[in-house]
Amino acid sequence: MSDLPIVDWTGRPQVHIVGIGGMAMSGIAQIALDRGARVSGSDMVDSEYVARLRHQGARIQLGHAAGNLGAADLLVHSAAIGPENPEIAAAACRGIPVTDRASFIASLLSEKTTLAIAGTHGKTTTSAMASFALQKLGRKPAYLVGANIPQLGRNAAWGDGEIAVAEADEYARAFLAYRPHVAVIGHLEPDHLDYFGTQEALYEAFAQFARGVDPAGAVVARCEIPAVAHAAAAGTARIVSFGTDGDWRLIANRSSRGGQQIDVAGPDGLGLTTCLAVPGEHNALNALAAVAALAQLGIDPGESFAALAAFTGSDRRFVRSNPAPGIRLVDDYAHHPTEISAAIAAARGLEPEADRVWVVFQPHLRSRTALLFESFAEALAAADKVTICHIYSPPGRDREYEVDAAALAAAVGDRADSCPDFAQACETVVGGAKPGDLILMLGAGDINLLSERVSARLGRR
Repeated sequence: MSDLPIVDWTGRPQVHIVGIGGMAMSGIAQIALDRGARVSGSDMVDSEYVARLRHQGARIQLGHAAGNLGAADLLVHSAAIGPENPEIAAAACRGIPVTDRASFIASLLSEKTTLAIAGTHGKTTTSAMASFALQKLGRKPAYLVGANIPQLGRNAAWGDGEIAVAEADEYARAFLAYRPHVAVIGHLEPDHLDYFGTQEALYEAFAQFARGVDPAGAVVARCEIPAVAHAAAAGTARIVSFGTDGDWRLIANRSSRGGQQIDVAGPDGLGLTTCLAVPGEHNALNALAAVAALAQLGIDPGESFAALAAFTGSDRRFVRSNPAPGIRLVDDYAHHPTEISAAIAAARGLEPEADRVWVVFQPHLRSRTALLFESFAEALAAADKVTICHIYSPPGRDREYEVDAAALAAAVGDRADSCPDFAQACETVVGGAKPGDLILMLGAGDINLLSERVSARLGRR
């Protein structure tokens, strides 16, 4: 990571962002626009985020070239882009400061009282919940979240309030640049082993993250998970535990057609019963983490839970639709065995009368699929029917492994099949779906495109 950049926002600097079309980088661009900067950037493909930024005045080019820099005062690049990029090389030649994503975000966060939310699962939803609650309570937060929050209309903003909420991404150890006042570690188990190499290296990164929390602040941690407890204890900040046991406890959750009702207990005899519009025990725990963290920043827990009763979720997090009579479809980002298990459990709790839960899964990364192969097969076997699509493998993020969708389908068993592309997958789902089905479209790649195609076809069937 590079040194933290110093930006004079009063002078309307031109911030040039390489890789601007991604979720995090487009969020950075949004914050720069909110702060009055002139924004330019480049990416290889168009996207809805690029279109949104252009509509707000950003100058964005498709493709990378030195000429895209213009009169940039600062260049920010994503972790996937190296010094050989022509725009980064040109900036270096011209003496334009160059910084990476994590360092730029850390610079922004240094101006606020920061809540950084980490974990191998749940960090996006927990970050979205905290941001939504603060906004609904009139606290005007700054926030940067890894998914669009439809009720806020964006995934990032620079509010006038004192608090900033940041989703703290462990990939490439990005979160080690942050120095939060309060942190959340919501879950920890092996993931991103394509980058970290070993479970031990991943866990040590989380311990380093905890060491970076303000000693006068707090780490809100799900200490009933031993790896989380160990990481949280590595720092000097006060530990506040949450989970089904701890300082903040989920006592019960009861599914309903509209979501769930939960009973929670907190410090000093606090007891609350409240409703959430998002289903599943995992979301009940996400909400508990968000409320416990906000309480460390002086936000009343009752007010936080009341605000979260109106939270309907983030993009690609258990988004429900009814594309045809009697057929329900859910689009969800689950891409790890634990997340798949949680999504299936939430679906069965939300729709207990469903005749069949059909999971359509696009694995994300050959490395993750190979290294967690048995766990994927076990998690998927909890569905009544499984269709596995081709593995999504983004450029620069994967290694060669001898694994494919057909092998994973064979490991799941007779209830599973595989499709080499979305065209065949669409035909399989549209041809086989029947009233009483609950179809879960799961994955972190571009399976949302298949969801849209299937929904459209079912609607015309």
